[in-house]
Amino acid sequence: MRPILSTLPGDQVQLMMCPVARALRVRVDPGKIEQAVMNLALNACDAMPTGGVLKIKTCRVEPTNATMGGPRDQPYALLEVADTGCGMDPETRAHIFEPFFTIKPTDKGTGLGLSMVYGIVKQTGGSIEVQSAVGQGTTFRVFLPLAEKAVTSAPSKRAPRILGHVATNSETILLAEDQPSIRQEVRESLEAKGYNVLEAETGTDAFDIAECYPGTIDVLVTDVIMPQLRGFELARRVGQLHSDLSVVFMSGYSEEALVENGLLSEPNVSFIQKPFDPETLVATLRQVLEARRYQISW
Repeated sequence: MRPILSTLPGDQVQLMMCPVARALRVRVDPGKIEQAVMNLALNACDAMPTGGVLKIKTCRVEPTNATMGGPRDQPYALLEVADTGCGMDPETRAHIFEPFFTIKPTDKGTGLGLSMVYGIVKQTGGSIEVQSAVGQGTTFRVFLPLAEKAVTSAPSKRAPRILGHVATNSETILLAEDQPSIRQEVRESLEAKGYNVLEAETGTDAFDIAECYPGTIDVLVTDVIMPQLRGFELARRVGQLHSDLSVVFMSGYSEEALVENGLLSEPNVSFIQKPFDPETLVATLRQVLEARRYQISW
């Protein structure tokens, strides 16, 4: 990640990378680790608007550190991200991993970044801790259990049983997006493919449409950060009205927030990261609709 990280800090931020000489194998999706590092690095840069030092290092830690969560009989990989920025007071530290908690201006952050990091770390069976004080910088320490052997997944020999709905490109889509230009582009793209599109500017408007619509709503396409009613809650409520609903979440942030909120565990729920091109959205729609055709029978 060095080439990417070296482009993040401003001219006044010095990037120091100190990786351990021997590779540390952990059992986790590489993309998720990259997302965690990026979020921590971006937060560190934001905390140093007038410059400073961003230091990222990794090392092996034996199971003697009493502050680590998880089993005490195995070694850990430590990922440490430290900055010399403004730091945090105790009240802020107590809430930083909560979804949507942020002290940044509304146009600078949504409070999802650190909750994503927390979700990724917990999925690995690891732990995360933070040390910070006002005016003294911040250090995040991520402990991930080391895996001694590579993990390979053998493909299942049991074939899925095909059931239910077959996608036809004539389904009804409920589109919830507060930015007019994005909403218009998405609507026009979907209508050009033959979908029937119901559009709403806010989460509340979208729920009202779902409640009053006499027919079936096949897919909810919603932004995660929505006025009045956020995309997470909107999906839950609309799903109660339309039991066979598929959901596509849109966001400028990564899917780890959805993982943390337990919303990507179903095959008919998907995620698309902004910005995206119309064909990517259409392909994602086809995937979630086709997913409803399959049910694994053991």
